Amino acid sequence: MSQVLRLPEELYKKYSITESFVSGILDLHFPLDDPVYAKQIVGTLISNEWERRSKLITQNIVWRSPSNTYQKINELQLLFQLELPNYLPSSVFEISYDLKAIIKRKSSILNFRGSTKSIIIRCPITRYSLLPTIPTLTQFSNYDDPSAVSRGIGFFVLIEHNEFSQLIPISIDFGLIFYKLDLEIKEVMLGVKQCIIIEGEETGIMKNAYIFKRFIKCDEIKNRLDHNNEYKSNVRFEIPPQNDTKLLDWRGARLSVNHSHLKISHKIKFKVKFGFFGGKDIKWKKDVKIENMMKWI
Repeated sequence: MSQVLRLPEELYKKYSITESFVSGILDLHFPLDDPVYAKQIVGTLISNEWERRSKLITQNIVWRSPSNTYQKINELQLLFQLELPNYLPSSVFEISYDLKAIIKRKSSILNFRGSTKSIIIRCPITRYSLLPTIPTLTQFSNYDDPSAVSRGIGFFVLIEHNEFSQLIPISIDFGLIFYKLDLEIKEVMLGVKQCIIIEGEETGIMKNAYIFKRFIKCDEIKNRLDHNNEYKSNVRFEIPPQNDTKLLDWRGARLSVNHSHLKISHKIKFKVKFGFFGGKDIKWKKDVKIENMMKWI
């Protein structure tokens, strides 16, 4: 006797670009002298969050007996397909998915046989988004702001995209202009801050930390001023491949997620730091996303 639920590569699709679905084969084999009497088989997809919370995502009737009565089954092979909602996060960290086939069968008290039999396998789901075809520019400058002229320094920041991936590194163009050459700054910092919020049944967990950071010291800036007393540069952060590291290991860049119990957000931050007597630091930030992207085919 064997009951197999499998996801062959040619049938298993898991995209969130246009239509999202999971498909496969349910293969049932029961001995001739011990068949199953069933009237319905239901396919379901269940999410598991931190091994404590299970939730039905979608379900579909895979097979039903013609007369809605119990039918003898020794061998049966069924193709199935379940549509996936686009809000599902990928199978990352402590979020996983199970594919379950539920056979509604004739119960037997004598044989200690219940009215249902379930076959379960782990079902990895990967979300994708397509590479953007045109840039989405974000530009900020206070060069002409009277307050910047009065303080003696202005800045600009330029980012070509709002979404990044392994295929699109985070690239930040920035500049400083000095209206007062004797103005002393400590350093410039550019980075990407990642916030992870896990909402549990009773308590929540939050971790807010930089996953990328770069410093440019004052001497390097002052030594590279042009004839307009302006410094221009670029900082680039490469996003490494995603891995199976546990979510509570905060190191490394994670994909952006907006889920009911898990939120992972990212911000690009720009700071001009002054000394102890230099006044308030200059700060600028921008919300961005880190996605799992694929190229157009």
